[in-house]
Amino acid sequence: MTKSFKKLIVGLAALMLLTVGYSANAVTLEDLINNNGTITSGDKTFSNFSYSPSGSTLPTAADINVNPIQLNGNYGIQFQAGFNNPTFGTTTDALLGFTVTAPGPLIVDDELLGNPFTLAGSGNSSLSGAVSIVETAINSNNQTVNTLSIQDSATYDPSTGKTTHTTISDDHGYFTATPYNYLIINKDMQFRNGGLEPTLSYVDQSFSQVPEPSALMMLFGSGICGSLFFLRKRSVA
Repeated sequence: MTKSFKKLIVGLAALMLLTVGYSANAVTLEDLINNNGTITSGDKTFSNFSYSPSGSTLPTAADINVNPIQLNGNYGIQFQAGFNNPTFGTTTDALLGFTVTAPGPLIVDDELLGNPFTLAGSGNSSLSGAVSIVETAINSNNQTVNTLSIQDSATYDPSTGKTTHTTISDDHGYFTATPYNYLIINKDMQFRNGGLEPTLSYVDQSFSQVPEPSALMMLFGSGICGSLFFLRKRSVA
């Protein structure tokens, strides 16, 4: 690869970063729900937030911070709070929802990421616990177009004194049929305590950042200009 071509690629990448927006303001989920608030991250707008917890041990909407994020080059939002269930023999549940929109059919995938973890056990009895998040993406025709899940399930064996985990912290799905400009995202969050306490401190939702046609034209035009500039520079040299 020539130095001129490398410079062109770097220039195009820098220009692409300038074409995407990013809101750096974090708010509580309660504020978003009560004020019908929105968060913008890249070219995506997140709105129509809802939250329904069961059990007094789960955080309230006022305890949950919602942050715009950039994750692996993609844009989305993060829900951050101290989710857990410390009560033996119970299962708590929370339903968390929102909508995501884009200026065109630019939503081609979604990714669910978090840190589900079940605390280690001790003692002379077999113990278990689990935390799971199952997410559905629903289009404007009320059709489920994707399902993602993350989890940590754990068992404690008193004969060995070891806690064994089965963990999935990241799930990613592509919309192969068609991209979307509007989706309803619903998360079903469950925390089961069978002697081991399930916990979660954050869950991320991100979507690939796809430039709009106008941005692509800008990039294409800058590529042509950049190529002509470097070719002219080489010919002069």
